Amino acid sequence: MAQPLTSKLGACVMVGVLTASSGGAALSQTAKRPTAPAKRQGTKLVSSNWLLACKPIGTDKNLLCQATQTISFQKNRQTLLALVVTPWKQKNATSPFVLRVQLPHGVNIPAGVRIQIDDKPVQSLIVVTSSAAGLFARIGLSRKLASSMEKGALLKIGFSSLNGNKLQIPATLKGFSSVFAKLQ
Repeated sequence: MAQPLTSKLGACVMVGVLTASSGGAALSQTAKRPTAPAKRQGTKLVSSNWLLACKPIGTDKNLLCQATQTISFQKNRQTLLALVVTPWKQKNATSPFVLRVQLPHGVNIPAGVRIQIDDKPVQSLIVVTSSAAGLFARIGLSRKLASSMEKGALLKIGFSSLNGNKLQIPATLKGFSSVFAKLQ
């Protein structure tokens, strides 16, 4: 069930670049003046609950499970961000799990992608690829980071758009703890 994020925001899409402003926590921007040609007032974001999804892999019927959450625009259900936590089975992985974030097109890659859990220190993600679906970044989910997510209330994803607007998208951590416990 989707949960509306309480703050309203003005948003516009300009050639695939998301720019937004808000006075609240739903989406914040630190740019001094908007550069987009039009605004839609009263646009809200909605967040899915954290969900556990499993699918069979290979012929031996092993399951690949992941914890997911999607943040979309309420009006048209267009995905803004997707968060996915999976076991990190890559050789030489530094953590037992990985947090992957799907971002919209138009992210200023050199400016980086960051996450912050509540008021804890900001951590940088590694941008790994892009596709027609958007940009993909990841961070190893160490035991310490996983514990912070399990105990936390809000995960903030920060990035800049190509026109210099700094954005911060909130994702609820409510329900993450119980879903992550099943993933382990």
